[in-house]
Amino acid sequence: MTNEEIEKIAELLFKKMINLQHEFDSKQNEVSYHVHDEFGNSSKIDKLSFFHYELDRLKDLENKYIEEEKYEKAAIIKNKLNKILIKINKLNND
Repeated sequence: MTNEEIEKIAELLFKKMINLQHEFDSKQNEVSYHVHDEFGNSSKIDKLSFFHYELDRLKDLENKYIEEEKYEKAAIIKNKLNKILIKINKLNND
């Protein structure tokens, strides 16, 4: 094997390693969300679906607090709902 062939192989290996590192880095930056249902089943969802899931959960909790006349807790949940709605709108606009 000549030095030129060795250099070419080394360059190809280096490019492959860089590509693999970029793939690994992009996967590390992805945030994954796991949700569990009442039966214990788990599923992986994206950020927007997670916010919708949280929105439904918090609406149920807010309604529960209102029924129990725990208005201070309901107000806290309402603030959380508003923050999630803002995040959803931000994601939809991006």
